[in-house]
Amino acid sequence: MSAPPTIPTKLTVRVGDKLVYVDRNELGQMLSTPNHPNVSVLGNGAKVVNVDSLKCTTLKTKSEDEAERLLITWAKYESVGPRTGVQFCLANTRTCAQAKIVEWATGHQPATPMLWVTSDAGMGKTSIALSIARACERKGILASTFFFDGKSTPKSETKLNTYFVRALAQEMSQRVPGPQELKSALQAIRNDNDIFSKPVQEQIDELILKPLRNCKAETKNISSLVIVIDGLDHLVESGWDGFTSKDCRELLVALRKACGDPSFPFRVMVSSRPEGDVKDFFSTTARDISTTVNIEDFKADEDIALFYENAFDNIQDHFPDLPDVWPGNNVIEALVKRASGRFGAANTIIEYISGDRPSRNVLLKRLDCAVGRSTDSAEERSLAHLLEIGEK
Repeated sequence: MSAPPTIPTKLTVRVGDKLVYVDRNELGQMLSTPNHPNVSVLGNGAKVVNVDSLKCTTLKTKSEDEAERLLITWAKYESVGPRTGVQFCLANTRTCAQAKIVEWATGHQPATPMLWVTSDAGMGKTSIALSIARACERKGILASTFFFDGKSTPKSETKLNTYFVRALAQEMSQRVPGPQELKSALQAIRNDNDIFSKPVQEQIDELILKPLRNCKAETKNISSLVIVIDGLDHLVESGWDGFTSKDCRELLVALRKACGDPSFPFRVMVSSRPEGDVKDFFSTTARDISTTVNIEDFKADEDIALFYENAFDNIQDHFPDLPDVWPGNNVIEALVKRASGRFGAANTIIEYISGDRPSRNVLLKRLDCAVGRSTDSAEERSLAHLLEIGEK
């Protein structure tokens, strides 16, 4: 005779627009008590419990639940282009920088499980991070992605670090090529909401490392998967949703500790500017287990020239009366010089020239301004202002 099933101590139920915990033992006792005052019996024998009489712990409202799902979706690399306009690297550009990162991501046994990709603003870090995420997905080695900008990222009452661990575990349950037992364990986070009130290190231990350790024999042959994180520095700078330096460091330190666990088959790539908490972390705490790739070490002028040529080809499609060879090598060289190695500046210049569907005359006037051939000081000030904003 088999033993009776054990009853878990907690049950998650929805009451109106709220998600609450109730005590299963208390609930079971109520249901088994004849004529209990808080239990009604319907004509078909079904029992209805007055949940208000139970000791309930409110978890989150329905709107909070939806906000969480929205943030998890927005953090994925596929959402970056539609919400920010930042695109993947143009074909045949940034190839050396990407090759260096892919070498780290795909190496058999990298010396360092963490990678810091850095440069000043406008150098194309996010585009490179997007391209790396796509390349990793095509190779089947992408674990999860988190792209934040501090502006368009949706807000909620729950801390970002909680979303981070939840999203990481959920994506791992879908992407990690491990046994079903591991996937089920990772998916079980949906029924263990109280863990998210604990420090992020405990969340990672319980929701990610513990399932991996329990399935160690089955997961030992899993190739290292890559986690890509971009924009944490923007969240701290903007104070997004109360995200602080302490939160940023707590998350990074937790990831550094996880990377030191033999059960953690992941490599973590973080992309940011060379300043603030992220720089301090990689210069000190993670110095011994991280590699740095500085985008500024790779010359960008030829890539920016290709970017301009592609952009002007697209502009010509809307102005068929422009010369076949336009705007010419001298103009391209002048624009490359003005961009000073910054893709962000090059993109701003193209947006200035072709924005708001200008007439042919306005287009050419703006082009003259961009290459320094204009006598219109107002136009020059306008472009200079746009370039200044773009560098922030």
